[in-house]
Order: sequence, then structure tokens, then C-alpha cells
Amino acid sequence: MQTVYNLYPSIGIVGGLADLRNRTIISQIAESDIQFGQAVVSGTIAGKVLPAGIASTEFFGVALYDATKEAGFTFGVGSTGSLHRTGSMVPTIRQGAVYVTTNRTVAYGSAAYVDVSNLTSTLRPLFTDLAEATTITFVGDFVASNTIDLNINGVAIVQVTFATNTNSTLQAVATSISNRLVAAGITAEVVVDTAARTIRIATVSDITVASIVVALGAGTPTTGAATTVANLATGGIFETASTGAGTIAKLVINKP
Repeated sequence: MQTVYNLYPSIGIVGGLADLRNRTIISQIAESDIQFGQAVVSGTIAGKVLPAGIASTEFFGVALYDATKEAGFTFGVGSTGSLHRTGSMVPTIRQGAVYVTTNRTVAYGSAAYVDVSNLTSTLRPLFTDLAEATTITFVGDFVASNTIDLNINGVAIVQVTFATNTNSTLQAVATSISNRLVAAGITAEVVVDTAARTIRIATVSDITVASIVVALGAGTPTTGAATTVANLATGGIFETASTGAGTIAKLVINKP
């Protein structure tokens, strides 16, 4: 039980009600530990909820803050706070306004998603304005005389040629992709993982990445692979902006 309380609490707290508009809150049983402000989905048994994960298909609601629950729990890398323990009752908001943590700067009025495409076993998914993420994976190292081509929504990026080493070449491909997305007016976040030889393209709208060709001069080309994971739609919007990764925004949802 929490025994210490802040005399001057924050105006907004993750998982806290954001205002006094009409709201629907349903008590469910935690099928596993659930952190305050975490997106939840229906559990394997009726009346229970689970944290949203990469296999989730339907958003149920957000686990609300509860001052009577224990504090100081560490939930993965860079995330500390309080939680609803397995088997405890979880007040879950399905309609109304709640404060949530975002994984990037989000704009007022933008559609809200749960970023399951960026989920790892050690990090809970945060909220985002990005609808999906496409990951391009290249096998092996790039070598001198390689050229890299690919299309986004049927339009080719500016061809990239080998640039000193594999890491530099990956960065050059990511830059060319970013330039193509900007030219198309598509808001996106492009992240390179040099160790995994991947480029992750998270976007606010659906895109198609195709015709990924790594050509070795005039030799036989090899292809990179692209996989797309859709983020979990909340059906809601951000009613306030956030200022970056790890900051809060007001999420308004209206689940039936």
C-alpha cells in the first residue's frame, strides 16, 4: 500500500483522468502485472485484461492510476512506476480522457495508436501517432560497387551507391528513404539499426515498400526483405500535444 503522498501532486499523471467529461470505467481483473497508463486488451478469460502486445488485435482501454497501489515497480528498460498486480482489480477507462505516455512528439488532434510494432520483451508499448512500421532487413555487408534501389508507394527513391562501409551505406539508404517520404508529404520516423542491418520506417499512414534490389555492379542482384507491423488503433485522438519521447499527452477514447 502507498503510504507516502506528494503534498503538491503533478497536474497530470500517467494513467490519471485528464478531465471530468463523461466517462466509462470498467473494473477488470489483471491477468498479469499491468502498469498505470498502460494500454490493455481482453484477457484469455472473460472479465480479465492483459497488457497490449505485438499479437494484440483489439484495443480494450487504458489502465487507470490508483493511489492505493504500491509504488516503485520497475517495468522494463527506462520505465518505473506503480502497477496493478496480477489478480487485482484494474479500473479500465474505455470512454473519456486519460493521460498517457507517448514515444515521440505527437500533435494535437492526431489519431492515437499503441506502438506494438516497436515492442520488445523489456519495454512496454507506449502511445504514438504512427499507424504502422515497415522494417527493411539486409543480409550481409554491402561491398564496393553495390547500388541499392527500392520503391515507396510505387515511386523510386534516389539510388544509393556504396558509401565507404556498410554502416554509412545504411545511413545513406535511410536518408534517401526519408527524402522520398518528405517529398510525398508522409510523416514518418526512420531509424537505422546497424547491428541488425535494418531500417525501420514508422509512418502515420499505410505505405508499401517494394522492389528492394541490391545490385553488385552488373552481377546478379539480391533482394532485401520488408515486413510491416500495424500498430494497435485506439480509435481515439490526442487532445493535447506531447513534447517528445517519454512525455505525456491527453488521450480521448470512445470505445462502445
